[in-house]
Amino acid sequence: MTSGPRPPSPLLRRNQIAVAAVLQVLGLLLVYAYVAPAAEAAEHRFRPVQVTKRTATFAVDDLVGMSVLSARVTARGGKSRGVAVASVRRATLSSIRRLRVRLPSSWRPARGSRRLRVTLRVRARPKFGSIVWKADAESMLASEWASSSSEPEATSPPNPDRSRIAKSTFRAQGQHSYRFEMRDGDDSYGARAELGQAMPALGRYHDRWFRAGEERWIAMQYYVPPTWGSMSLWQTIFQIKPVSPGGGGPNIGIAADNDRLRFYGSNNTWGSTAGDLNYGSGPLDDGAWPLTKGRWIKLTFHVVFSADPDVGRLEVLGDLADGQGMKTLVPPRSTATMKYLDGGMDPAQLRVGIYRNRAITATQSLYVDGVTVATTRATAEADAYAR
Repeated sequence: MTSGPRPPSPLLRRNQIAVAAVLQVLGLLLVYAYVAPAAEAAEHRFRPVQVTKRTATFAVDDLVGMSVLSARVTARGGKSRGVAVASVRRATLSSIRRLRVRLPSSWRPARGSRRLRVTLRVRARPKFGSIVWKADAESMLASEWASSSSEPEATSPPNPDRSRIAKSTFRAQGQHSYRFEMRDGDDSYGARAELGQAMPALGRYHDRWFRAGEERWIAMQYYVPPTWGSMSLWQTIFQIKPVSPGGGGPNIGIAADNDRLRFYGSNNTWGSTAGDLNYGSGPLDDGAWPLTKGRWIKLTFHVVFSADPDVGRLEVLGDLADGQGMKTLVPPRSTATMKYLDGGMDPAQLRVGIYRNRAITATQSLYVDGVTVATTRATAEADAYAR
């Protein structure tokens, strides 16, 4: 009588299962790497291009942090003869600010033509990154923020008057946004209706503070209603400021007054050996953008945190719903993004909402959505700007 083949030993069987599992994981990673694009990555983009002989060069600041799988350039000049079609494969845009492509020999620009409009088709995927934390109004208020400051008082965990701070179904992404409202006479830690990660602090959220040496991408969306006043009195809608009270103006802030969107910040002298306390506008107050009302705008901050102005870094990008797409609002620069306290660098916290001059009496509202802090731009924006 002939016996059949012996069944595999239990040890061999376990090894086979383990190998199969590893191969499956590798297969999923390959699918992600070569197939899965970012949610908003495939689109037509219009931008100026510089043409010299057979080369077209164009800015790609808005794609930094993403890996371009393909880019197709089609340029048509009003007086030019022919159409240029060029392709780029697997360009890594980790730090590149401009992209250059070779044009085919058939391209014949009009005499003297050096600047054209092009359509750029991009299919990209985000670099690997991770979300550090997010407060996109999709969870309970007390699970996303450490504190609230509004009528009737500043509290931690947050417990605001729901007519001043509450979730709203009017949103840019997900199912909810945060709605803030200020009225004449409102006074909590000053005239404000804000959510933050400190002031007062909540112990279990200390991991949401920004500390020296950290590099973070912070993305979010804002909606300023058409009824927002045009007064010149200061009105702040975003702050990155010291965790400890008494630190003066924010390290990084956004003002929405006088029909402008203005980026500003104090210097790093608070608590230094000089003992100075600075409330000034600091190194960011070098210009402003028109304040968009009645449309959602997108903002992305790239920050390296340090009170040393030679180590700290900042740049701000945004889509102001003006038809120009994502663009640089604050060019990359070295600057203090924290403040000194007692010989060290005081951790910083994020605050969003309305903080305004007490002289303003009008009722104002503001919506904030998608707040996401991540280790890469693509990861932050994929969550903050998702629909």
